[in-house]
Amino acid sequence: MKDNTLKIFIDTNFILHAIDWNLNFTHILERNITKPYQIMIHPLVIEELDLLESQSSNSTKLLSKIKLARELILSNFMIYNKSIEGEGTDVSLLLAAEHEEGAVMTFDSNLRKRCKERGIPTITLTKRKEFISDGYLEVN
Repeated sequence: MKDNTLKIFIDTNFILHAIDWNLNFTHILERNITKPYQIMIHPLVIEELDLLESQSSNSTKLLSKIKLARELILSNFMIYNKSIEGEGTDVSLLLAAEHEEGAVMTFDSNLRKRCKERGIPTITLTKRKEFISDGYLEVN
């Protein structure tokens, strides 16, 4: 039996910007997505956070954001455990979303464009906490 839960894959920049902007994006999703969904974290997103952490030993603000991002991931989201990887994190998110018939949540306009070309729905939010989806999603 097929699982009807929408799998939403979040990229690294989305998590970090959401923390910057103090966006409670899980609450915004709850108000806008009508079907059951699960926020998924691809392991490469965690690797990107590790890389950022190792490269930013002088930036207390960035290290603090990375720590918050990890806490958010570990306490609220599911780590994607299928070995679907492409060349880089963006391609891996796109391939995983395509495989799962899911969506990608990102602020990255290039990633949104690539998803659109492949028929993968995308979700983004504005600083004013407006929900924007591109592609078919069951939304309120």
